Amino acid sequence: MGLLELLGIKPATADARPATSPAVRAASWPPGTVAQLVGGNAISTMFDPGFSVEKHLALLLAQSPDAGPLPYYKSITGSDGSVTDPLARPDFEAALLGKLTLSFQFVVTYYGQDVEGFNMFMWNGVRMNGLPLVAGFVPERTELDARDSWKEAYQAFGLTSKPALTIANGNAGWTTMEVGLKMIASPEGKVIWQATVDLPSFPKGSAANEAAVLLMLAHPAYDTGRKPLAYLGAPQVVEVDKVQRREGEHPRVTALREAALRACAAADLDPKRIGSLATDCGKGSPQSAHRLAEVGSAMHDLAPDIDVVHQRVDLVAVLGELGANTVNYTLLLAAYAAYERNHPVLYLSNVDHAAARAMLVLPPAGHVPPDPARKFPEHNYRGQWYAPWWGQRLDGKKDY
Repeated sequence: MGLLELLGIKPATADARPATSPAVRAASWPPGTVAQLVGGNAISTMFDPGFSVEKHLALLLAQSPDAGPLPYYKSITGSDGSVTDPLARPDFEAALLGKLTLSFQFVVTYYGQDVEGFNMFMWNGVRMNGLPLVAGFVPERTELDARDSWKEAYQAFGLTSKPALTIANGNAGWTTMEVGLKMIASPEGKVIWQATVDLPSFPKGSAANEAAVLLMLAHPAYDTGRKPLAYLGAPQVVEVDKVQRREGEHPRVTALREAALRACAAADLDPKRIGSLATDCGKGSPQSAHRLAEVGSAMHDLAPDIDVVHQRVDLVAVLGELGANTVNYTLLLAAYAAYERNHPVLYLSNVDHAAARAMLVLPPAGHVPPDPARKFPEHNYRGQWYAPWWGQRLDGKKDY
């Protein structure tokens, strides 16, 4: 008898489950939503690896966009802040992706990939081998380098496990998001990993804005075996040069307002019910000030109770430019805001000068927010470091 059998853990076998099992459907989901967030993670120089990303998201959510520079915990990439070789950038991206995949290794190993029908973070035959993975890098990253980075990182799940990798770079991560949502356009798409990585301050290292960010997304109708953390509405895109002009108003403001109205209409939501506003305006430059003014003008009548200047959720303002991580990172924190505050969050983006975009993030129906005074346990075992943020398992068991 092997060690796993002795512990009551059934090792995975090649024929343990059909290669394509039917998609189990969830009972209901909010109108207008196109994805559920099953889990997520972010690897950053600011984060103490002994605590889950949920603790760090709570700290980031509490940060005002007016806050000063944040300290970092340590360098993940090995940089001392003085890197000058531009050819080394893919190596640093690979280091971040390696930490990202290792953050899931303990769960995969502990459950032997198949224990009592529960496979890592999903039910119904979703495995690490062949998992659809949509990856976003800086636009200039070659596909060969991108694939090499993920090939090396994915070895955390064994030499025989390989993702079904799609590279989708560009537009601050909106291209990655659009490609990812197409892959889960039906419940049969099951689950994807949507992962981005960037070091926008490179060649300077150990900066607060260098990160690898992962969203685990599924079609709203797919039964994942976990409670959804949040639901995402479809991105509403309004091209600036195609809006009907309003006298005395810049077309970009008109486009932002129209995108916000479309996002709310798709979810049958009165815009005045928006509880928080997420943006990617940033701060500290004439360009960011101009973008913030556009958002403020667009939202003034739609959500008058929101202080756009001081109360928005804006990671670009807190951390600096996020590059390829802009959309993934902002949506991860927007989802955490919806989860913590139990109200709709609108992500209104004007990072693309040619178009305005809006996505609505909703808490699940009947959601009870967690105790804000709760303690986050510290994980002392190396394999548990950088623990992800998960939806609660419906079988009543814990991941750690």
